[in-house]
Formats: sequence, structure tokens, C-alpha cells
Amino acid sequence: MEATVQVLPPLINDLSRRIDELREEFKGDLRETEARLTARVQGVELRLQGLEEKVEAGLRDLQARLEARIQGVADRLESRIGGVEAQVQGAKAELLEHVRGVEERLEARIGGVEARPG
Repeated sequence: MEATVQVLPPLINDLSRRIDELREEFKGDLRETEARLTARVQGVELRLQGLEEKVEAGLRDLQARLEARIQGVADRLESRIGGVEAQVQGAKAELLEHVRGVEERLEARIGGVEARPG
């Protein structure tokens, strides 16, 4: 038993040293893993930022194209409305001219009837 008690302190010291070595090895592995993960996260963040910029640029482009199309449609509508207004004004002028002609003929007939003896 005394021999066992004498062997224990060196074994304990060896185990303690081995535990310390493993602890340091684990810490090193942990630092390496953390560094790799940090690099990967930064890479993902850069890719995400690039994607966000592409999406924003695409949205700005789409908005500009839609605004241009809307403006084109508005311009065409204004042109057509102007054409319709001109047609309405033309028809109105023709109708007024026709009404004046009818008035003149009626006035002439009334004048002729009034001028008759009798």
C-alpha cells in the first residue's frame, strides 16, 4: 500500500499536466473555430450587403421604368383627350353653323310669310 501511495503524486502530477495540455489544446481549437466562424459570418454579411445593394438597384430601376411607362401613358391619354376635345369643338362649331343656317332659313320664311298680302 505504501508503494501505491508513493506512486500517486507523480501520477497526479502527470494527469494534472495532461489536463492542462488538453485544456490549452482545446482553447487553441476553440480560437481556430471561432476565427473560422467569424470569417464565414463576415463573408456572409458581405454577400448579404451585396445582395441588398443589387435588390435596391433593381427596385430603383424598376421604379424608374414604371414611372416612365406611366408618364408615357399619361402623355398618350392627354394627347387623345386633346384630340377628342378638338373633335367635340369641331362638332360643336358645325352644329352651331347648322343651327344658324336653320335660323336664317326660318327667319327668311317667316319674313316671307309676313310680307305676303293678306
